[in-house]
Amino acid sequence: LSVAMKGKFRSIGLGGSRGARTQAMARRVYENRIPTIVRRTGEDAVKDYLKGKHGSHIKSVVAAPGRSKWPSNMVFEDASKNLSRGSRNMTAAEVAAAKSTGHVTGTRLAANVTLKSAARSGGIAAAIELPIAALENFLHCRRGRKTGRKAAIDTTKSTATAAGFGAAAAVGAKVAVGAGLSMGPFGIPVAVGGGVLLVGTTVYRVARAASRDLPLTEFRVFFCKNRECQTGFAQTVSTTQAGRLVE
Repeated sequence: LSVAMKGKFRSIGLGGSRGARTQAMARRVYENRIPTIVRRTGEDAVKDYLKGKHGSHIKSVVAAPGRSKWPSNMVFEDASKNLSRGSRNMTAAEVAAAKSTGHVTGTRLAANVTLKSAARSGGIAAAIELPIAALENFLHCRRGRKTGRKAAIDTTKSTATAAGFGAAAAVGAKVAVGAGLSMGPFGIPVAVGGGVLLVGTTVYRVARAASRDLPLTEFRVFFCKNRECQTGFAQTVSTTQAGRLVE
């Protein structure tokens, strides 16, 4: 947590007149009163969870002033409920309802954060893939290996696939974090390796598309099906290599 958030848990539910909790007590409030799924989703999720909530005292400050700072004597609930209760103690039913509502809210927040992360990661993946796929397919088209329509379709498919994988990876990462898993010290090497792999495959794809010729077996797959070739370049090759290409 940031310094500001740590300070918030030292004072939350105490107003300004009851001092502050120790750092250890504040940590217990954070760990015991914020749902696990929210904490593992990240600090932004914690901030969203606390919006509109008060740290309500189970035993009121009037009835048990010595317990005002105790983590075990506090639960987060809607601010209006805390204000309407005044100085009376919370009933067991109110405590149970506050905890149950908190878990439901936490699950919904974590799901929203995960979906936003998926959308963001999918968008980033698509933004990276689009210019690469467009250049690759443009070169294939210029070399006569694809029609303009086929190049456009393949660019769209490649971009959509990258977006899907990016979104799925983000969801997988959030689920892993939510389950308590972590890459630990392997995170940086994996990220670097992924970047190197991306650069390497990009260079290979563009260089391959820019080359003058593809193996005849690849021409067969790309353009010549049912004894018909879709591009002029493939037709030229098929004329000179008819026996090998379109049999």
